[in-house]
Amino acid sequence: MWCASRSLLPTAATIVAVGASAVVAGAAGAVAAHLLDAADDLLVAPLVTPLAAHLAAPAAWRLRAGLGAGLGYATSWGSEQGYYHTVLLPLIAVCMQGGAPSTHCLAP
Repeated sequence: MWCASRSLLPTAATIVAVGASAVVAGAAGAVAAHLLDAADDLLVAPLVTPLAAHLAAPAAWRLRAGLGAGLGYATSWGSEQGYYHTVLLPLIAVCMQGGAPSTHCLAP
């Protein structure tokens, strides 16, 4: 309406509207970036710091994580190849024989 009240041509009105929306979006983005940066310092940093400590953990932790990743991949690959019923299901049945749930079968 501002452009029409000043008798601007439609093309000029479009240029003014697009330019104004870019200015508003840029200002909103600057405010949002500042708020997200503050939120990062308050919320994310306390979560990342312990993770960084784990990444610098001893080799035993990294070995256990690598072994878990390898076994997870082998389980996925085996189930895709049809080994779930011939290998994994009997292992689960053997583990559950004592009455423990299958999630606690291999736990130390």
